[in-house]
Amino acid sequence: MTRPPELTTVEADLLGYLRAHAELYEHSAPGAVSWAYRSAYHLLLQHGRFFEPADLPTGIAPMTEKLCYGNASTTARRHPGLVYVEGFAAAGLGGASVVPLAHAWCAAADGTVVDPTWQDGWGQAYFGVPVVDPGRWPDPAAGGSVLDSFDLLRAGMPFQAFGDIGRRCP
Repeated sequence: MTRPPELTTVEADLLGYLRAHAELYEHSAPGAVSWAYRSAYHLLLQHGRFFEPADLPTGIAPMTEKLCYGNASTTARRHPGLVYVEGFAAAGLGGASVVPLAHAWCAAADGTVVDPTWQDGWGQAYFGVPVVDPGRWPDPAAGGSVLDSFDLLRAGMPFQAFGDIGRRCP
């Protein structure tokens, strides 16, 4: 697959993964046609942005692995200026193999990733939706995905709930 020059190889692979899953939903979930988004993949492809991987900044503590939704929500609440972001990230340690995973992180206003869950260097590419409305972030204690909500997929989300940060998909 030829990739636009604006994307790294890992970003192109991550985007290809999301597009392939969206296509699978189009064939397997015909009943969701009347929904605002057939799946979280469709929502991401419509509103998602790329974010720049970075090491965790000084002053932000790493948190428990595998609790990314609550970790990102907690971190965004504790550090004004950060925004909760949910989507998919490609995890790997710099080798040839990376794995796309549903994930949540925070982003600074310049689109830099602040990931309190993964160790520095694990996130090779991040593609997600910045949610600027704290009322829509997951409860830090309960966690859970914002994008997998059937209510959100069925009715949509007000456009003003999404932030204008990160790099738009080419």
